Amino acid sequence: MILFLLMGLCLLGAACLVAAGGRAIRRKARIHAGPSTALWPDTAVVVPASGAAPELSEVVSSLLSQDYPSFRLVFVTRDMEDPASPVIAEAVEAHPGTQHILSGKAAGCGQKNHNLLRGVAALGHRPPILVFCDSTRIAPPHWLKALVAPVVRGEVEVTSGYHHGIPRDHRVPTLGHAFTILGLYLTKGIPLFNQPWGGGTAIRRKTFERLGVERIWSRTVVDDVSLAALLKKHRIKTGLSPGAVMTTPINGETVEAWLQWLVRQWFYLKVCLPGSWVAAGLTCYLFSGILILAAMGVIGAIPGWVTGVQALVCLTFLCLFAVLALVMRTLHPEPGPPWGWLAAAFLAPPMAAWAHMRTLFSMEITWRNIRYRVKWKGVVEDSGMEK
Repeated sequence: MILFLLMGLCLLGAACLVAAGGRAIRRKARIHAGPSTALWPDTAVVVPASGAAPELSEVVSSLLSQDYPSFRLVFVTRDMEDPASPVIAEAVEAHPGTQHILSGKAAGCGQKNHNLLRGVAALGHRPPILVFCDSTRIAPPHWLKALVAPVVRGEVEVTSGYHHGIPRDHRVPTLGHAFTILGLYLTKGIPLFNQPWGGGTAIRRKTFERLGVERIWSRTVVDDVSLAALLKKHRIKTGLSPGAVMTTPINGETVEAWLQWLVRQWFYLKVCLPGSWVAAGLTCYLFSGILILAAMGVIGAIPGWVTGVQALVCLTFLCLFAVLALVMRTLHPEPGPPWGWLAAAFLAPPMAAWAHMRTLFSMEITWRNIRYRVKWKGVVEDSGMEK
């Protein structure tokens, strides 16, 4: 009876998440500066980059093509040996006013954080709005306007968008990665769970300086989760910008690559927001356990290990979960075939639970071939290149 009650609670919680997140995803952008603002303020976009992803040229082109009236674009790579540097340097040469900065090797913080701070330093004390985004996301022309609009209108001090993972093949790990990204997107529809996202966040320059973000980033391993912890400490809410949705191509994903991505998400949450890591992990364990037990209940009816009524309840749970997964599929622009999406949906919770377990006793993370040993609050204790 307790198991069946937990099944019902899990389905109810998942349905509420899909409903609230779905409304947020479907909201249309209010892309205007507001009645009290005649012009869009100057804005700068800082883009840390590393590696030559196949879509890098498309990403750079999409950022250069924003319809925002006045913005500076600053790309930051570690050195000219980085594969991203030649691609960016060529694009910058054709667009005067766009900068490419070499940051050098990071010391005492994550390389991405170091790149971000060097980009901010190059801007001086202007402009009044700072935007940070990744070099692996493709932005529609209206993205920058949609992202900063809530800040310009004075609704929030910090706002964030999100992205969809776009599968370029129909392998289950590829679809699973896309499904997981969509699941995280849904959490942004609940204000309590919404956090700044490193792939696309806008913040007032005065807020950035008042909170001492530079001091935090200069010693931590990750940008967005450490910023989330800082905002939580000062009780500053992060707004969700409707319409500020980027896309991330996903191609040739493997189970191990998907798992490692999940491990990084859990690890950053663990060291920066341990309370959230515990709560989210327990929820993930519960849902995964119920999902596995329900599947076992259906299979167990074949040799007669469970009663017909028990098997029917388990089958009903699995069918309702499949319905929720298909509803989620309608929220994705390119979800792939239904069969692959459902397979990914059933695999995603156990994968997330396993990834969480991998972070239980670990205080090290590897990203972009750099190993970081980290203390609580995300502070980097030591780092070095992987051999």
